[in-house]
Amino acid sequence: MKASAVKILILCAAALYCLPLSAAGAASPEGVRITDAFDSRDGWHYRIDMPSPSPLPEQLYQYKLETVRFSASEVEKAAAPYMGRFSSDRWVYNDTTFDEGHNFSYEPNFEYSRLRMNMGFPVFQTSYDENDPLLQSVLRTARAVLDALNIEYEYPFYTVQPIYQTRNNPYVHIESMDELMDAWAAASGGALSEGVKARILSMEAQNDPDYFVMARFLVDGIPLNISDSTPMDQSKYDSDRGCYAKLRITQSGEISALDVSGYCRTAAKQPEPRSVLGIDEAIEALRQQNFSGSGKPPLPDVEISGAEFCLSVNRKGNTYPVWRFFCVSDRKDELEQQGRPYTDYDRFISYNHCINALIGAR
Repeated sequence: MKASAVKILILCAAALYCLPLSAAGAASPEGVRITDAFDSRDGWHYRIDMPSPSPLPEQLYQYKLETVRFSASEVEKAAAPYMGRFSSDRWVYNDTTFDEGHNFSYEPNFEYSRLRMNMGFPVFQTSYDENDPLLQSVLRTARAVLDALNIEYEYPFYTVQPIYQTRNNPYVHIESMDELMDAWAAASGGALSEGVKARILSMEAQNDPDYFVMARFLVDGIPLNISDSTPMDQSKYDSDRGCYAKLRITQSGEISALDVSGYCRTAAKQPEPRSVLGIDEAIEALRQQNFSGSGKPPLPDVEISGAEFCLSVNRKGNTYPVWRFFCVSDRKDELEQQGRPYTDYDRFISYNHCINALIGAR
């Protein structure tokens, strides 16, 4: 699509939102790599080298979804058989942001000496061996807890990995807790205290490290977006928290955290009446966007290594299609300008760009 056409598309966003749904836009042939390099309107430098995504379904639908409420008692009942050593801790159930699409979080209120690492948020899908002996208890617990809550989820899971690897990307490869602590120390400009080190390494010394599991939800086989796709202009669009289940489970299968967001059931659906951008049009829309406004140099280089079509859900429970781009930002120039030492852990940051596939806006 030409740049002028994209500009017209963005300017007519409100009108497009009301047009009848039609077939999906143009896309590169499946199996062909997409390569490109450009500067966005606000001066960010983009490099694209990724496989062409799978073709869109011939018929797309718009869904009306209803967020599912879970009681504290049923969540406790589902998790209790797998708490193990954590069963003596005081667990906290929180659903205070239910109205924003977050179902609940449930985890122990650990004493300082027993703190666990936060689960983080993965950008890239990770492959894993379902037959790996080290993962069997992790997978069994994750599936048993979600099944007990009658949650329908995508399997294999989106992510199953040691929790110290949640920041890994094509340029960052943390392979042990020691490496992670060294990266933390470098990022903070100083060494971690011996007490913090001892507490973290004690998990490894028990030969029972924490794993992170993320499950996605599907609607008619299309994944719901796990990323926050909050539009920049809140006066026009509703925000979206992301849809996922996150679990922290030890290698022996003991759960110590469960967080479910955006889990819904379909209340109604209708054929999508609006035109949907194909991947080529979504890339052109990305080129035309002004994400950071008047960004101050030096601006980072951004490498895009993949894209996926999925559905986001607004606060009214209506779905809208998005293209989710997998990005790594190179902050080298920025960090050097600040004049402080850095490692690849600081330099390469993973994140997502989500482009509204109806209007080309973020």
